[in-house]
Amino acid sequence: MSNNLRQTGSSVQRHAIFRNARKFPAPINSTPGDLFTYPNPSGQVAGLYYRRGDHWTMLIYVAGCCLHQTDFNGNTFVRAASAWIFRPPPHPLNGRIRSIRLEEEGPRKEQHPATSHRAELRAVIGALQTGCWYENRMKNVVIASSSDYLVIGITERIEEWRRQGWRDTSGTVIANLDLWEALLREIDHYSDFGTKVYFWKVGLYETTEVFTAAIITADNMPDFKPYSGVVRRIKSSE
Repeated sequence: MSNNLRQTGSSVQRHAIFRNARKFPAPINSTPGDLFTYPNPSGQVAGLYYRRGDHWTMLIYVAGCCLHQTDFNGNTFVRAASAWIFRPPPHPLNGRIRSIRLEEEGPRKEQHPATSHRAELRAVIGALQTGCWYENRMKNVVIASSSDYLVIGITERIEEWRRQGWRDTSGTVIANLDLWEALLREIDHYSDFGTKVYFWKVGLYETTEVFTAAIITADNMPDFKPYSGVVRRIKSSE
């Protein structure tokens, strides 16, 4: 990516899109299973991962992966994918998990190499776009991820990057600026509807299922070049 922000075409250089990107205030040593329940108050299986005693707060697990594979001729292939889980079992897998291959193009139609970091960012964007969870009257959406890059980036480093003109400490334009911008736009959009987006750094064990879904998708789903934009939206009643 060019070090000249004008060449990136990014609108973040003209105005800051920065609202409600914050860490989820989870009690020390708590896990998603401690705070988010499967059954709803009537004893039925919940339609989403609701917080115990608070059906206006939901949790979504996200993960991204990047596989480096070599064929019999010694050719190396890089395949990345993103996945997110928004419903608990015993909902069927195809009703609780969404996954996509990471596109070769970004939101601005630029070519980008596949990386796990891009896949992680893409997973959150997809998770927020899939549900338009504010339409389900959610006041808080908690993104659970085991990625330091994602959680620390969006809750701590992003403000420093903004102050530095979207450059890191070496003066280089931050990697994956197009997806950081897309994620900030989603957070800003949710804020317009009064819904806050939180990020929770959880342990690897907590994201085993969603990470496995990303690996399976990377290994089996065909390449996808154009940026797909909004993934099919769902409602909690589906």
